[in-house]
Amino acid sequence: RGARIWKLIPKENDTRTQWRVDYDDGIIPWDNCYAGLNAFEEHFRVRVSLDMIEKQCIDSPYPLERAVHQQRIQFFEKVPFLEVIDEAFHAVCRWHPKGTLIDNVKWAKLCRQMRFLSNMKNSKHEIDMAFVRHSDARKLDLVRFHSILDDIASMQHPELTKENALIKTVWSSIVTLTDVNAMMWKEAKAMALRHESLRVCAETRIAAFVRKEIQESKSKEMKSAALIIQKQMRQVFARRFVASLLKKMKEDEMFQLRIKCATSLQTSWRRFFWRNRFLNHKKRKIECERQNNTKKREHLRQKRRLSLASLLYRDVIRIDTTIATVSIHLYEDVQTTMLLKVYVPSTRETFSFRLNENEVRECLERALCSEGRLSWDEMLKRDALNELTKRLMIRNVRGRPIFLFS
Repeated sequence: RGARIWKLIPKENDTRTQWRVDYDDGIIPWDNCYAGLNAFEEHFRVRVSLDMIEKQCIDSPYPLERAVHQQRIQFFEKVPFLEVIDEAFHAVCRWHPKGTLIDNVKWAKLCRQMRFLSNMKNSKHEIDMAFVRHSDARKLDLVRFHSILDDIASMQHPELTKENALIKTVWSSIVTLTDVNAMMWKEAKAMALRHESLRVCAETRIAAFVRKEIQESKSKEMKSAALIIQKQMRQVFARRFVASLLKKMKEDEMFQLRIKCATSLQTSWRRFFWRNRFLNHKKRKIECERQNNTKKREHLRQKRRLSLASLLYRDVIRIDTTIATVSIHLYEDVQTTMLLKVYVPSTRETFSFRLNENEVRECLERALCSEGRLSWDEMLKRDALNELTKRLMIRNVRGRPIFLFS
């Protein structure tokens, strides 16, 4: 009863560390520190008793993957190894005689217990030389204790990096010290309790939120059902009241005559109203179409007058074998410009060239060999405008004539 069979393997093939062997053998005691105490942990506005959490997180004989609650063995290796080294330093200082520093006697005793450099020849000499290198007045303080452990770990595990060698040395030897081991199990238990309390509080909060959502949905359903029932009952009572009134009215002959007159009058009025509305709508639509047509015709007339008024020149020219119609228009908006259009009947294409006043003046003065500045009357003469058509050039691109203005 109470036996734990963890591994049925020979002892020489067992690679577990000593602290894990002690845990698997049930040697590590479990202390109920919070039994009978009114201690609580609070997360997410939920308080949970540490006494209950402590009872749940007790060591389980089953494999860790089957454990329901957090186990302290899961957090043993998560204790910061720097704190482990600090606790080891203070534990060695408490050896007889007690002090605040470590001398060579305590250092030698620690090395014998931890079996430092057991894989090296003349290990005692190496340990003494390491103490001489790092000690101050034959004493080691906390900082020097950290540095000498770094040196010992590097010599004991030269194939590893400095940090990994120190971690391996700590977990394989330092943690077996009684005070250090007790501190680490206590810290691992505290970490397990914190994680378990956080998880329990989160589960409680989630469960409360789910219950809240369920109750709210049920409340909404009941409220909507009550409203529907009220609506249906009001409709039933209203129908009964109206039916009783209609029954009383139908018994009156005068009421029947009024109903017929009112129905006939309503029918005539609706007929008159909708017919009048349709005729007015049709009249407005015809008038709107007439106005739109008038505006379109006026716009086209204005556009035609402007086009004819701005036409200055029109002629048929022949360049190579291509016949084209040339027209020149004058536009006086913000800036006076001329638009030269070339229409090619064979390809039904129109080429447009817009020239400003300076370009027109420069071309005509150069073409007419004028000694002075030309006036508009001189530039608008047919002979002068004919000179602009002589500036047209033609290029054949894939059998299609392209006009250019040079």
